[in-house]
Amino acid sequence: MPCKKATEKFERSKFEKLSFMEATTLKMHFAMCKKCKDYQLYSDQLDELMSSEFGDKEVDESKINVSLTEQEKETLIAKLKNQL
Repeated sequence: MPCKKATEKFERSKFEKLSFMEATTLKMHFAMCKKCKDYQLYSDQLDELMSSEFGDKEVDESKINVSLTEQEKETLIAKLKNQL
């Protein structure tokens, strides 16, 4: 499984239950890929920080832009690669 798919599945798993096969392949990928395992740890830490900062405040999801343009995605990926 490519790293991009692994991180997408990991983030999706926070909101919905993955199938047995998806969960198994994700665990196998994280066991073999240090960068994705690091991503998992950083993402969990970020979630914890956000939770401690904002607590149980209600979020108006209608005000959140959840889609990025292709250019925004490419820019974000490039910035993340420069951090590794």
